[in-house]
Amino acid sequence: MSFNEQFEAANGLMYDKIYSEAIFIWEYMLEENPTNANILYKIGMCHIYLNNEKKALSYFEKAQYSVVKNYNPFSSLEKNAPPELYYYLAKSNHAKGNIDTALYQYDFFITNVKKKHSQYDHGVLGLTQCKNAKKMMGNPEPYIIRNIGSIVNTEFAEYSPVISIDGSSLFFTSKRLRTDSSNYRYKNIANGDYFEDIYVTYRDMNGKWSKPKYLRFCDPRKNNASISVSPDGQEIFVYEDINNGDIYHSTIEDTAFLSLEPFPAEELNTDAWETHATISPDGQSLYFVSDREGGMGGRDIYRIKILPNGEWSKALNLGPPINSEFDEDAPFLGADSKTMYFSSNGSKSMGGFDIFVSIMDESEQWSEPINLGYPLNSYDDDIFYTTTADGLTGFYSSDKLDGQGDKDIYIVETENSYVKNVAILSGFIITNDHSMIPKGVTIEVTDLTDATPTRIYRPRRRDGGYVLNLKPCHTYGLDYKLDGEIFYSTEIYVPCNSSYQEIKHELLLDLINLEGSELTAMPINDQRWEFSNSEYIKQLEGQSVNIYENDSLIYTDFINKYGQFPYKSLDPTKSHLFKLEEADFDFCDDLILNLVDTSNTILDTYTFFANCETKPTVTEFSTILTTPIFQYNFGYNADKFNTKNEALNLYVQGIKQLVDAGKEVTILVYSSASKVPTKQYKSNYDLAVKRRDSGKETLTKVLKASGIDMTKIKFVDKSALVQGPDYNNDAQEKQHVYQRYQYIKFEIQF
Repeated sequence: MSFNEQFEAANGLMYDKIYSEAIFIWEYMLEENPTNANILYKIGMCHIYLNNEKKALSYFEKAQYSVVKNYNPFSSLEKNAPPELYYYLAKSNHAKGNIDTALYQYDFFITNVKKKHSQYDHGVLGLTQCKNAKKMMGNPEPYIIRNIGSIVNTEFAEYSPVISIDGSSLFFTSKRLRTDSSNYRYKNIANGDYFEDIYVTYRDMNGKWSKPKYLRFCDPRKNNASISVSPDGQEIFVYEDINNGDIYHSTIEDTAFLSLEPFPAEELNTDAWETHATISPDGQSLYFVSDREGGMGGRDIYRIKILPNGEWSKALNLGPPINSEFDEDAPFLGADSKTMYFSSNGSKSMGGFDIFVSIMDESEQWSEPINLGYPLNSYDDDIFYTTTADGLTGFYSSDKLDGQGDKDIYIVETENSYVKNVAILSGFIITNDHSMIPKGVTIEVTDLTDATPTRIYRPRRRDGGYVLNLKPCHTYGLDYKLDGEIFYSTEIYVPCNSSYQEIKHELLLDLINLEGSELTAMPINDQRWEFSNSEYIKQLEGQSVNIYENDSLIYTDFINKYGQFPYKSLDPTKSHLFKLEEADFDFCDDLILNLVDTSNTILDTYTFFANCETKPTVTEFSTILTTPIFQYNFGYNADKFNTKNEALNLYVQGIKQLVDAGKEVTILVYSSASKVPTKQYKSNYDLAVKRRDSGKETLTKVLKASGIDMTKIKFVDKSALVQGPDYNNDAQEKQHVYQRYQYIKFEIQF
């Protein structure tokens, strides 16, 4: 290919916005023409269009001495660069923090071009922003800013973080390679990156973030970007580059997000570019960004509200002082629905987009925006700032020089909260057997001070958590319901306080006897899967389990913090495969998975076999042994069980199968007593030991009666435990609770 043909090809790729491919050709041409200022300028501009000003800098620096006014961008004979190179040179130095150099270069540019030049106003803006930067950097704010770390950030770009107001769920966008490599073949031809996916990470009670997982509605062949999330983290708003860019949303059903749907408001999505939307914590207003006609300039922030008839209003441009002749983007509302954080690249910024805050007054007028200052804001783009309910902890993305990759996500701690006069009720519904809360649990909140409509909330099924925003000086009635039936009611008075306050509330849900409710016991056939390996439970939390039927995926669920996930009936006439997706941790003990009913009886058991030498990525259930674990739950003070127990006989058949196959079998023996006082034994510990010894004797009799060679059997005594809730003179009422901790358990190793 000749030089002319290469030039035409690279120019054409730039015209089609395929910049990464254009760079490849320009760089190839530059090897043969290292002093060609036009090629240097073209490469620099490709990096500008890819938002990589820092990479563009070296090319502009080499080309700056060959600038001519009569520049022809379409001629392969052109070896010089245009005057706007000086603007982009200043912009690149600005983004890299070379403020004094950028000041000089902006001034040089606007002095040497006419005011009608397309970049003249941007040059003046850059000059103003550099002056702002010097002033703000000389008076830094007392922020504590830290990179969220490698659990979230990678060498790829991570950005657009959005946090639930209780800080438990963090959603963000990344261009990384998925751990399952399902996006390996798909890259954006414009920039050579993987397409955008939305990930979520959950923070446990110890502040540790779980391994991020991408949301399953993400298409590996197109961009899906997180833009906001509802206060409770159960509805997410998503940007898709369809129809020039539109807003979609998804809600959680059970433990997974549903497929994306356009947001049901006629005024939101148009033929223009809609980049962002966020809903107020009270659910009454939605703020969004659009570059539609009739705005003040570039992208503006608009608002729509819920009307009395339940429909959305017409879109209202917020106007000044929020919007300007430049771009505004990424609004987020504080927990009071009156504090708005947003980004602007206007004349009060110190470079690119800066983060601002504005407060709504009683007449719904927004205050003059305040730049949140340095070092939260930098001389490059700082955008997508969202906070937890108290306004003291924020999350945002930035391409600071200390990042781990392209853009990174940072945590911000500040002494100053702009959120006022707000209260949050956060809590957990915990089941007495530590299973996931049932489907159909809702919390109905009635404001007993004001005559406002009752609000309905759904707690998270994965951990039973919930978060509600309330008003100080108000009294609320809370009805906790299961399938419409109340199982607990209470009233909460929120004290009068002009600042932030948080009320915590935890509720124990007794699945058998629900106080103050006519609800009867959960059907005895309700079941769940439960891993018994306590040492691996923390690593299993959040892992997805895919269930396949005849090689077809039939459903996916997620393991909760107790190592459990819901049971769904399977067709016994078909073959099934369970897969732990993304199981990238080592385990040197078999993972034991039990099928358990509501009385905590183990109905069936399967094994994920360990392999310490080869790290497992997908492990299949064993079919060698039907029941590798046998557990029997005793009544009060009992220590013996019937040798004709059907489950025990099935268990022994499995052991015989192993011995007949030439294997030596080790049986680990565990036992437990509850904390209900015993009069028959010296202590509860003695009862636990008696259960262990008696259990071994019983199993030995059955093994011998089955003709098993006992020289192939070895018993190993494990812990005899006293555990469970403290006794409170409630043995009859909570018999089913205490019985869970009264057992003998055998576990096979071979």
